[in-house]
Amino acid sequence: MSHWPDAEVICEDTDAIPRAQWLALRREGLGGSDAAAALGLSPFATPVSLYLDKTDPQPDVDNERFEWGRRMEGPIAQAFTEKTGIAIEYRPVMLRSIAYPFMLANPDRFVEGGILECKNVGAHNAHEWDDGPPLHYRLQGLHYLIVTGLSVVYFAALIGGSRLVIYEVKRDEELITDLVKREEAFWTLVTLRRMPEIDGSDTTKDALVARYEDKGETIEVDGEFIELVNAHHVAAMEVKIAKERLDTIDNKIRAAMGDASVATFEGNVTATWKAQTRKGYAVEETTFRKLDIKKAKDL
Repeated sequence: MSHWPDAEVICEDTDAIPRAQWLALRREGLGGSDAAAALGLSPFATPVSLYLDKTDPQPDVDNERFEWGRRMEGPIAQAFTEKTGIAIEYRPVMLRSIAYPFMLANPDRFVEGGILECKNVGAHNAHEWDDGPPLHYRLQGLHYLIVTGLSVVYFAALIGGSRLVIYEVKRDEELITDLVKREEAFWTLVTLRRMPEIDGSDTTKDALVARYEDKGETIEVDGEFIELVNAHHVAAMEVKIAKERLDTIDNKIRAAMGDASVATFEGNVTATWKAQTRKGYAVEETTFRKLDIKKAKDL
């Protein structure tokens, strides 16, 4: 069953090597789980955090989510075969694209002419699978098809530990062309050691905090840095002004509601101002009213 017309094997058995060695191999290129992050479309990583992981990796942290994801691959794969009749093959290989050497692949399972990806999904994320695999997983699957030259990737997702959903994603040459182009652009930044555009996400902040420590040094900055400092002050003032305006609007809503707990418009709830109790621990229990303005989409 194993046949990868567009790939070369760089590790025959990733199960047989230490995790540190496996991580080192992954940092030689972009793996399937890196695809969405490189494009800025991952819920788990940003281009900056991915760049720092590739250029200056920090000590590995293997959390329980990753561990249980790996533990559940086997049972999910078995259930996939039972439901579809499609035979699977477990080959823990790491592959490299011949045409695009910066692209790597370490798929969960293989099927005839394709790949199977097994996902263990929490119940709180079930809605993300209503119309098929979420975008970041689709990109992972397309990445694998690019590396291997295969034609289809199946996704088997165990939702909330009680429901299995199965989707089929076929090759899309237009999307593949765009994905290769954008991944290559990202890898060029890694090669040149040029950090991607900084964003304001907590993920990027955490990556920067993990990378840089306080060494007690002093640096001489340039005009570009001073522009950033000035921009910070302007943005901080804009936030303050916006906060004051928001507080004024909320107070006007409180005044308009008076003693009412709920405000409706044409039968739809637009705002609530209800009494809530804050439990007492080190301080005494207190009761207060919490104002909740409904979002436009909820009206």
